[in-house]
Amino acid sequence: MLRFPLFFAVTLSLFAADPTLFRTPTVNQTDIVFSYAGDLWTVHRGGGQAQRLTAGSGSEALEIAAKHPPDLVILDLGLPDLDGVDVIHGLRGKAVHEWATRQAYIALGNLMTCAAMLGVDTCPMEGFISAEYDRVLNLAESGYTSVVNCALGYRSEKDKNANLPKVRFDASELIRKI
Repeated sequence: MLRFPLFFAVTLSLFAADPTLFRTPTVNQTDIVFSYAGDLWTVHRGGGQAQRLTAGSGSEALEIAAKHPPDLVILDLGLPDLDGVDVIHGLRGKAVHEWATRQAYIALGNLMTCAAMLGVDTCPMEGFISAEYDRVLNLAESGYTSVVNCALGYRSEKDKNANLPKVRFDASELIRKI
């Protein structure tokens, strides 16, 4: 998918008093960006509802950015309703959370490898209700959130399933050569 040229990178302007970046519309293969009544707007070339891309407040900017992630932000640090740093954290929040989640999985892999080397069994788990886990562990005050769980322990000598033969699929059923 093609992205807008550099001029479209200026999609979110919190300093919306008089953005006169576009004296004429900017057109790419899919969209038209234009200035109207002091704001920047975009509309699909095939028609449809135009969407405003500029914001007059930090709260509004975060709402717009959630719908249309900007490539570049022009930020007035003297916003009336939010500190400019809060806006930056809000814009980066999702990307930072996704990155941190991936880091947790790297640590999980290392934990499971080290545990196996020590003869400790592990069982990683997803599908839990993160908000409830966070509540029980009082994570809200810490700034952390749960993304994966991993139980560790030694198997019981009384575990009747531990000595059963393992069922494994043939490699040809699991691996597709391309």
